[in-house]
Amino acid sequence: MFNRLWLAPAVAVLLAAAALAQDKIPLAPRFEPGTYRLVHVQELESGVASPGAPLAGTKSTVEFQIELRAAKPGAKGQAFELEIKHVRHTLREGGQITVFDSDKPPSDKNAGQPMLRALAGAKFAFVLDQKGKLLSASGAKDVWQRMQAMQPGIGPSGQEDLQAVHDFVLGDVVLLGRDLLPPSAAVGERWTVPHPNLPMQKQVDAVQCALLRVEKGQAVVQGSTADSAAGPAKDAKAPTKPADAPRQQVNASLRVNTATGLMEKATIEVRSQQTFKPSKDEKETEPIDLHGSIRSESTWTKKQ
Repeated sequence: MFNRLWLAPAVAVLLAAAALAQDKIPLAPRFEPGTYRLVHVQELESGVASPGAPLAGTKSTVEFQIELRAAKPGAKGQAFELEIKHVRHTLREGGQITVFDSDKPPSDKNAGQPMLRALAGAKFAFVLDQKGKLLSASGAKDVWQRMQAMQPGIGPSGQEDLQAVHDFVLGDVVLLGRDLLPPSAAVGERWTVPHPNLPMQKQVDAVQCALLRVEKGQAVVQGSTADSAAGPAKDAKAPTKPADAPRQQVNASLRVNTATGLMEKATIEVRSQQTFKPSKDEKETEPIDLHGSIRSESTWTKKQ
């Protein structure tokens, strides 16, 4: 009798643990072997606002169409090859619109930033480890040589230059949002990602994420952060940031296919604002606000 009384609660605990484990949804994004199509759109806006004056600024929109080939994972990781099939860059500034489309002859030989023009048709190879971390990458050197041919004033590439190309193509575009996801989570579960990788090397203290629901075979994850200018709220030892430090807000939305592990859509938006107040000697000068935003979105589909 004593053994049975002891066994019943133990079995209940084991069953509860098993049920909890079954409620966990796998979230770690992965690529099954095959060919994928990626459409990535990045919008950058910046402007200056002052009392009594309208917001004046610029807006840059870049669209990439990319083909990615994923090999079968091996002991040393998973190898990938990608080709940037199409690049379109639209710049709106001062009432003027400049467009670079890699499929069309440029109306202006200077349309589009040199790196964006050089990325059209570029090929990269890289390897991810079993946790999805980047182990190695190549392709940046060819892109830099293309830029030199287009604009002779560009000098030889250094290691930092090549790293910047890989950071943009792989970090900002291909691997967007992956580090915000844990291996698994239950619906309603929340977690914190300190110092996440954000587009254009933007930095915040942390992003709070949660698995909201599972619908139509997709796990829906959202993340956000409070105003980062104040630093960690409960850390008394954290250094106080200056009053005119940039204030940044991050919002993220991720959708992962629970059957294949493909992160079918990732959207990350970073908004920033910085206020410059006049000094005591500038009594007639009003405060000036600098506004900026980056919105990056990647949409993945597997080719049949």
